[in-house]
Amino acid sequence: MPSFRALEQLMMQTAEGRRLRDLYWRHTTEFVLLCIADRNLFAQARDVIMRFQAPLNSFLGGKGSDSALIPSSAIAALNNLWNTVTNRCSSEMRTNMSAERARFNGFQDFVGRNFAQWGEMLQLPVPSAPVITITKAVLGKGGFTAEANLVPGMRYSLFRSVDLNDWTPLPPSTLKTNGFFLDINDPAPTGNDAFYQLSASPP
Repeated sequence: MPSFRALEQLMMQTAEGRRLRDLYWRHTTEFVLLCIADRNLFAQARDVIMRFQAPLNSFLGGKGSDSALIPSSAIAALNNLWNTVTNRCSSEMRTNMSAERARFNGFQDFVGRNFAQWGEMLQLPVPSAPVITITKAVLGKGGFTAEANLVPGMRYSLFRSVDLNDWTPLPPSTLKTNGFFLDINDPAPTGNDAFYQLSASPP
C-alpha cells in the first residue's frame, strides 16, 4: 500500500527502522501465501490494517500527536491476527513474531498512545511535515497510472511536463481517492517522455 511505502522511507532513516523493514520483507512472501490459502486470514489481516490506516495517515501527514489514541480493541485484533499467523507459519517466522510482540508486552504498551508516541517507541523519525510517496508508476496503453499515500487535509494537484521546465496542470479528474490512498491516472500522456509532479498543499 502507498502508506507503507511512505512509512518505509522513514524506517530507512534509523538502524531500528531498517531492522524492522528487513524483518517485514523477510517474511512477506510466506505471509502472502498464507493469506492466499485462507480467505478468512486475509479478511482478518485487512481488518487490522484498516483499524490503523487513519492514524497512520495522520502520522505520515506530520500530525501523529493529533491522531486518535490506539484503542485496546485494535490491539486485541492485532493479537488475534498474530496468534492465527504464528499457529501456521514457519518456525523462523514464529520466533521473530513472538520476539517482537514480547518487546512491547504483548503490544499492550501501545494502548492509549497516539501515533507520534508509537513512532518513538519503534525508534522511527516522527515527521513534522507531510511524507508523500508515489508508487506503482506505470506508463502503458491505458496512459500514466500511479498511487500515492493520502495525507488528511491536503489538496493535491497533478502536473505534466515534457522538458522539466514548463509544467501543465492536469484536471482534477486525474486524481481520485478511496479515503486511504490517492489513485493517479492520466489517460492521455504526451508521448513516451512525459514527466509528472504531484503537489500537495493545505486547503
